[in-house]
Amino acid sequence: MKKVIYMMAGMALAAAATGCVDTEKPVYTEPTTFTLNRPPLQNELLETSGDMETTATFGLVCSQPDYGFAAQAEYNAQVSLSDTFTDEVKDSDGNVTTPANYVTIENKNVNDAHMSFSTYDLACAMCLLLGIDDEDAYAQYVADGGATTGIKVYFRATAQLKGVASSFITSNVVSYNDVTLNYAVKKPGFIYILGQLNGWKTPDAGSLEHYENWKLFEPEVGCKIYAATFEQPAGTAGFRFTTALNGWDDGKVMVGYQADDGNHDIDKEFSNEGNVGSMFKGSAVWGKGNWQTNFTEAKPMTFCVSLVVKDKPKVWFIIGKYDVTVQPDQNGVNEPVFTQVK
Repeated sequence: MKKVIYMMAGMALAAAATGCVDTEKPVYTEPTTFTLNRPPLQNELLETSGDMETTATFGLVCSQPDYGFAAQAEYNAQVSLSDTFTDEVKDSDGNVTTPANYVTIENKNVNDAHMSFSTYDLACAMCLLLGIDDEDAYAQYVADGGATTGIKVYFRATAQLKGVASSFITSNVVSYNDVTLNYAVKKPGFIYILGQLNGWKTPDAGSLEHYENWKLFEPEVGCKIYAATFEQPAGTAGFRFTTALNGWDDGKVMVGYQADDGNHDIDKEFSNEGNVGSMFKGSAVWGKGNWQTNFTEAKPMTFCVSLVVKDKPKVWFIIGKYDVTVQPDQNGVNEPVFTQVK
């Protein structure tokens, strides 16, 4: 009998302990410290690139801020030519009177504290900070004795929980001490379309010239929405998109209907019975599945892909020729706006 009583008592204590754990909720705390590690190669040569399509990167590593619970923060970096970072100053009307002396560059994997940045983005940031906005300005900078080698560039990391303004925090300042400067000015980003319309040519380095004619461009630099109008052929015609010409096997850079190979017919999913102005709108994934049409005749079609929310791509396909502009929605998230080309 005593054994039964002891067992029941033990079960009751366990249940009580479990109940306490279940009712505990994480409490959000605004972090006060956030550390960016000194780069191990900070005294080694760091060459920037003027080539928008470069794959060259450099790294920074930071700690994870203490938000009071295990949270997935977004990490980026700010770049300055001064070890003192100063924010922009606005007047009472909201006009900028003194710009910030730093530029933010985007981490290639925004949720990774082991950050990776394009050397092209760094060159763009440095040129912007130096007031270089075209090739003539760069030539004048060089003619005036402006440094292009041995430049000391300063960085601080930023972290923020998505959608929580008070969670934003900046780190201490570190530097790379031997950076080269190349002329680079931000241009509209682009992705490629793959499909029957361009012969399903292998998307690799050898096809770079071919795919020059099959790009979707950002209407606004940095908006992460890409659009273009192409002739979608008659008959069964599949397509998907890719952010890099890495061959057929790298589904991680492709935007498609599903992760695996396959086709999804969308003919019946267009509004307005497939006439001009008919639109298909849907979610996408990083993967190799194709959307597929089966038109009785070739039709111009405007393709639009949003990578604004990186892990939740979206697509719009609208029959006809349309200009695409960008407008923030009620939550401040960029969305495409379509205007028919007469």
